[in-house]
Amino acid sequence: MRQTRYYRLGAMLLVSGAAILAASLLLLRSAPGASTGIALLALGAIVLVLGDSRPRVSPELAQLLLHAGYDNLARLLEELGLRSPAIYLPASLCHGVPRALIPLSGESVVPSTLRVAEDRLIARFSDAPDGVGLLVSTPGTQTLRLLPSGVGSSIDELSVSLQMLTAGTLDLVQNVELHEVDSTISVEYRGVTKDSEAPALAVQQTLGSPLAAIAATLTAESRQQPVVIESETEGEGSLSVRLRLLS
Repeated sequence: MRQTRYYRLGAMLLVSGAAILAASLLLLRSAPGASTGIALLALGAIVLVLGDSRPRVSPELAQLLLHAGYDNLARLLEELGLRSPAIYLPASLCHGVPRALIPLSGESVVPSTLRVAEDRLIARFSDAPDGVGLLVSTPGTQTLRLLPSGVGSSIDELSVSLQMLTAGTLDLVQNVELHEVDSTISVEYRGVTKDSEAPALAVQQTLGSPLAAIAATLTAESRQQPVVIESETEGEGSLSVRLRLLS
């Protein structure tokens, strides 16, 4: 409905601008009238672009789908008794789709031997007897597709992409700041939109919050390295996420 309104308003502005511009140039010979027509044409084009840039799924529906997926995953994790932190993998290590790997064993994974054999829910990632884990999608898996182009490798390019997604397209925060020291990247979200329903504890312990998952997915894709969420700290309208690159 909202997108239709954008299209209608944009079309009306374009038609009005074209009519005023034609009348001003051909009949009235009026420079101010021609300027008004050009301004309406430009405004109509901007409104049409805004209509295309709006998400086709409402934020409310997106939250319902997110919580439904998280609830099913939480039930699965609780049945398996898993609390291992997820390892966020770039698309190059997951058959073209960035995902999160939750090891079935609590032992640490050696990143150099991490190779996902098949794109399946239960996937083998090493030759070790316990080298099996759950390969799942995260909020970052889907939101990465909303970027018009890929994520750059520099910290500035990563910051711009994360800002574009979380503060622009998804409207989840007001501002994002990134800082990198050695193999650690700190993400500072400010003006966080408070969600009334937090993810289940099992999901929070493995995948982290949706904002942390988005940051981890984009970082893994940017650096083409596995990433883990080391910590999350909530403040008054803020969220601090600490990510560690595995090499």
